[in-house]
Amino acid sequence: MKGECVRNPGGPDKVYRIGLEQKTRLTADTLNAEFTPVLSLYDGCRHDRGQLACETGSFEAIVEKGEYFLAVEGLDREQFGGFELSLDSMPFSSIIRECRRAAVIRPGREVTGTVEGRDRFRGRCAQTASGPENVYRFKVKKRSLAHVSVTGDFDTVAYIRTQCADAEKEIACSDDAPGTGAPAAGASNLKTVLEPGTYYIFVDSYGKEIKGEYRLNLTLDEI
Repeated sequence: MKGECVRNPGGPDKVYRIGLEQKTRLTADTLNAEFTPVLSLYDGCRHDRGQLACETGSFEAIVEKGEYFLAVEGLDREQFGGFELSLDSMPFSSIIRECRRAAVIRPGREVTGTVEGRDRFRGRCAQTASGPENVYRFKVKKRSLAHVSVTGDFDTVAYIRTQCADAEKEIACSDDAPGTGAPAAGASNLKTVLEPGTYYIFVDSYGKEIKGEYRLNLTLDEI
C-alpha cells in the first residue's frame, strides 16, 4: 500500500486491520521510530480505495462504523526500521458532549485554567500534540481581528474552529510563539480575521500525562 503523501517509490509497509462498532474519533501515533514513518488510513485493503488520512508520524480522523486498514510505511525506499504504534479511539458521541460543555469566553477578560485528562482534539499545526485540552466558545457580532494568546507551564497549542467537532473547520493554529514573555514552547499566539458567527478556541498540550496551568486571553477588534 502507498499513501498519497509518500514519495515515489515508498518504503516497506506494515498493515493493521481496525474494526469499529460506532462512529469514532480515531488517532494513531508512531513512537521511537528508526525512520520517518507515514501513516495512511483506508476504508479498504487496496491502495486505490478511499484514503481517509495520510500524515507523517500521526493522524486524527472521524470515521463511521466499519472496517478500516492502517498502513505504516517509510517516507521513501530508504526509510525503514523499528517503531512502536499507539492507537486510540473515542466514540464521536463523547466528542459532541465535550463540545456542548465548552465554556464561554468573553473578549478582554483573562481566563485561567488547568489541562488534565484525555486527548480529545488536535490542531492541524501540531498533530503529535496528544495531551489533554480545554475548549471555549465565543461569538463575533461584527467582522473583527481576533487575537488569541496562551501562556502556560507546559508545551501549549492554540487553535480556532468554526465547528467544534470537525478538524477540517480549523481556521488558525499556533504552536510555539517566541517573544510573548514566556518560553516559546509554553506560549501560543495567533491572529486571524473572523466574520460574524460562533467560534471555538482550543487550549491543547503535548504529552499524554500532562497536567498544567495556563492563562488565555482573547481580544476582538472590529475592522
